[in-house]
Amino acid sequence: MKKKNIAMTGNFIVMVLLILGVAAYYILKWAFKLLCLITAVIVRAVRNAVKKYRRKKAKKDISDVPFVDTELNIEETSTAPAEVSREKLGLFDKRIYDGLFRPLIRERGEAYCSDGKIRDLKKTGTHYSCIVKGTADYNVELSFGDNNKIVSMSCTCPYYTERKQNCKHIYALLYKVKCGENKQKIIAEINRQIKGCKTMIKNAECYLEKNKQHFPSSTVKEFKRYSRLYGLNVQDYEKIRFGNLSEEILLRRLNSLFAVSFELRQKIKRTLSEEIAESDTVAPEACDLSENRDGLMTGIAGLMVFDELMTDCSDEKDNSYDEKLEAEMNSYCLEDWQKDLVRNGSYDVRSFDEEELEEDDYYFEDDDYYSDDDE
Repeated sequence: MKKKNIAMTGNFIVMVLLILGVAAYYILKWAFKLLCLITAVIVRAVRNAVKKYRRKKAKKDISDVPFVDTELNIEETSTAPAEVSREKLGLFDKRIYDGLFRPLIRERGEAYCSDGKIRDLKKTGTHYSCIVKGTADYNVELSFGDNNKIVSMSCTCPYYTERKQNCKHIYALLYKVKCGENKQKIIAEINRQIKGCKTMIKNAECYLEKNKQHFPSSTVKEFKRYSRLYGLNVQDYEKIRFGNLSEEILLRRLNSLFAVSFELRQKIKRTLSEEIAESDTVAPEACDLSENRDGLMTGIAGLMVFDELMTDCSDEKDNSYDEKLEAEMNSYCLEDWQKDLVRNGSYDVRSFDEEELEEDDYYFEDDDYYSDDDE
């Protein structure tokens, strides 16, 4: 009897241990899955935070606007990046291409092209194909017909295949094709812009030199720094233009032409108007530069040149502070460059939110066009 009880007790203990072992297995399995899920959420949040930081840093260090843009004209503001009009150079038929691609898609496509994410570009007649590097490698094709019109396009990304909407990968290929076809025209236009801007800088320096006794030394110092940075960027461009570099590197480098500090520009602008106006009042005879036939004839002309030189492109528009608009933009968590476009009337507050949500349903990590790696 004792042996039977001992056997039953042993069996019971074995069953209990077996049940506990199975329970422990499933508990550990569920805990591991939960840990993986939490880790994935944390990694995604960190990745998005890093992307946001890189975007802001890149926009601050390089430029606020891509070099191909319809809104800016470098003749009106020599502190802006070098701008080339789509219509003027024939890069894009605005009525056709802008109707096919939404503003946010165009901006992201241009960034993809500038960041060298297009690989294995092939051309057969008027048909182009390539691979665009993103979250995955996407095969993109584009064909043109008469009058440079798009007759067919395709991409293997989910946004195009499932939503049937034209994606940033297609626009990146279109952008690269058009920039490549017009490379010499772009270079010629930028050379013309460089010549005009250098003359403007020289004239402004002449005015400041002849009137420096009426300006704080800090103003003279800051402007000389601006002039030096401007000159260095021009030299960079010339080295790249005449160097044995690929078209891709050349077009990418055009993005950073004249990329002087935005803060420096604003700092100079805040003080110059008052100081120049006071200088003209105190010593108008010192401002007479009639011997200089390059542009600065009087102190008033000097003021106008400085105003052009230091005025941001958006200043021609009404930038009055709208508390309601600012609050609405903050509620949508718009970035600074998006807020500028809304203030200028180019976009509605909801435009970015809706467009980003639609595409980011498929690309929550395909946005990293300022990544250090090639994905």
